[in-house]
Parts: sequence; structure tokens; C-alpha cells
Amino acid sequence: MLWQRRKFFLWILYILFILGCAKRVSPPGGPPDETPPKITTSIPADSSTNVPVHTEISIQFNENILQNLSTVIISPRPGKVIKKFRKKSVHIVSEENLSENTTYTIILTPEFSDIRGNKMGSAKTISFSTGEYLDTLRISGWTIDMLSLKPIKDILILAYLDSAEFDNAIRIGISDKDGKFYLPNLPDKKLWLYGISGTDSEIDWQIADKISTPIEPIYPGKKKNILLPIIPNDTLSPEILSITRPDSFTVKFNFSKKIILDSLWSLNGKIWFDPVDSNSVFWRSTQHILETEIQLPICDWLGNCQNISQKIPPGEKIDTIPPSIILSSKPGSSILPISELGIVLSEPASADIKCLIADSSINFRENIPQPNLINLLFDNSLPMGESLLVIFNNLCDDFSN
Repeated sequence: MLWQRRKFFLWILYILFILGCAKRVSPPGGPPDETPPKITTSIPADSSTNVPVHTEISIQFNENILQNLSTVIISPRPGKVIKKFRKKSVHIVSEENLSENTTYTIILTPEFSDIRGNKMGSAKTISFSTGEYLDTLRISGWTIDMLSLKPIKDILILAYLDSAEFDNAIRIGISDKDGKFYLPNLPDKKLWLYGISGTDSEIDWQIADKISTPIEPIYPGKKKNILLPIIPNDTLSPEILSITRPDSFTVKFNFSKKIILDSLWSLNGKIWFDPVDSNSVFWRSTQHILETEIQLPICDWLGNCQNISQKIPPGEKIDTIPPSIILSSKPGSSILPISELGIVLSEPASADIKCLIADSSINFRENIPQPNLINLLFDNSLPMGESLLVIFNNLCDDFSN
């Protein structure tokens, strides 16, 4: 019995000795990985040109990545796209070849991460061109929720060349946690910018709960820092509330909401918004408009469309009212340094326009994006604190009023 007690006591001492001599070390494998994945190579390489249209697109990373289809976006989309995730790479496969002379951009969204969930935090882009040069226009901005007045993240930002064409955006971006977005490598052309909640594979204007639509296009050479107000989605198509005849050559449509003028291109003649009511549109023909029934495809700024059949009432009046002018600033007020001045007319008209500052002529060019809108593009920014005198000589409408 005494021997058994001694043996038990010796075992206790031995265990204590072993524990006391053991060294405390870090677990095998080193400290935990808290670094997001990094791009090592890509095919095509970033900023490359003359890329063959049959190129297979792939991006390599320095570690294993997490599969999340919504975190990889290519625009414009080259047909039906399949995104394949491997251990350390992403492959973008399309049933069609890339388009010729086109700039493409691949965006890895801020949610792109490795298998441990370490997110990139900010978007990464790779751009390339199948032509001899890359498009270089860059547009940045931020989104704001108009209900909470707070920045809103994960809004897809879509750039289109046509306000009535929603099939394939030429560039797609996404807003980050601060509501900021960035669209690189765009053509320096007139662009329409939209916002929508969802993913690039689920762009559906009918089911999206939040959207943003442009008030006006972005013109070449203008400031490219944009605020996109995000509002709850509206899925109702516009309706015609009334049709009136100001004169025998002109028809005024009053709609239930603002429409896209492009959807009325089937009408021959001049089309413009009523300067005092954006839900109303004027149509003026070069010939007497008869009492007849017309078919119109009407679309609003959200892509809600319908074909409307409507009878045009008779109109026998003669227009004897001269055009009026709406300036972007009050007459006599001082101006800030600007390089462009927009002048809205009550109806389409022409004039011999002169601009003076302190009795000195100012050089400018005229741009007419709409029949009743004249943009004066100055060669140099106008100086601060001066007053601009705009003179309209022989301002006449289509009927010589």
C-alpha cells in the first residue's frame, strides 16, 4: 500500500515537471490571415489594347478566393456570360466573341473576398480594349437615399449611350459603403446614368426596390462628378392625360409623369418639353396636323413603356405669339466663373446672339441639344463678379413671330 502511494506521488511530480518545461508557442500555421486577396496577373492585362476578340478572360490571385458571382462585373456584357471560380482565379466565359474596337472593364466589387472572408473593401478595376486605344473618360460621384438622406451602398451604376435602350450598359459600377462610385474608361460622348438595386445578372427595372434616373444626360466636356438621388421604384407606365392644340401645326401632350423624348421620335417634326411643366410635351410638324389617330410608344425615365393609341383633336388656330426667353440666372445678377450658359425658350426659335462683358464681345459656340434649348459654350471661363449681357437680335419662331 505504501509503495502504491509513493508511485502515485511520483507520477504527479512527473506530470508537473513536464508541464513546467513545456514551451508556449503560437499555433501551427502562423497568425490568422486578415489580408484581402491581391491580383497577381490578368488576361488581358490592365490597360492593354488590340486584344483579340476571342481572348479568354481570367484573373489570378495570391490566395484562395470565395465564390460570389455578384462580386465580378464585366461591362459591356459580351453576350451571355458565365463566371467560373477556381481556387485562386476567376474565369469569364462568353458564348460570343468580344466586340471589335470596344473598351471593356472588369470590376471586382468591395465585397470580393478570400475564403476566410477578408473583403477587398474598395472596388478594383481592369480595363482593356479590342481596338487601338482605351476610352479615357472617368465619371465619379455618390449616391444618396432620398428618404433617409444618407449615402447608400451596393447600388449598381449603369451608363448608357441611349436613354431608351436598357439592354446592355456600356459601363457598370457599384457604390461603396460611403455611397461613392467610380466608372472608368468611358467614351467621351453624351451619356445617361442610372442607378438600381440588385446584381449585374439581375438588372430588372420592374422588381428593383430602389432606383435612380437621370434628369438630363451628361454631355461631353462637362463636369463628371455626379450626385445620384436614390428613390423607391415606380413601375407604372405613363398615361396621356390630355391633348390640346395651340395652333394647327402644334400638339401639346400632357402626361401623368415625365417621359423620355426619345420615345416620340416616330413623330416627324420638332419635340420639346414645356418649360413650365415637365410632364407636358409639344410636337410641331412642318405640315398642318390633321385630325387623326396616332400610335405612340411612350416610355418614362425608369423604362416603363406602353403603346398608346390616341386621337388628335382638330386645330385651326394661327400662332401669333413671339417666343419668350428663360435664362438660367436672373437678369442683372452677377455670375460665377462658368464656361457654359443654358438658355431655354418657350418654343423652337432662332436668333443672332451676341454676348458682352463690359462692352467687350465674348467668343462662344452654340449647341442646340433640344429644339427649344440653346447652350452657349464659351471659349474661356467667364470671370467672377462680372455681369454678362446676352443680346438676341431677330428672335423668331417657326412662324416668323
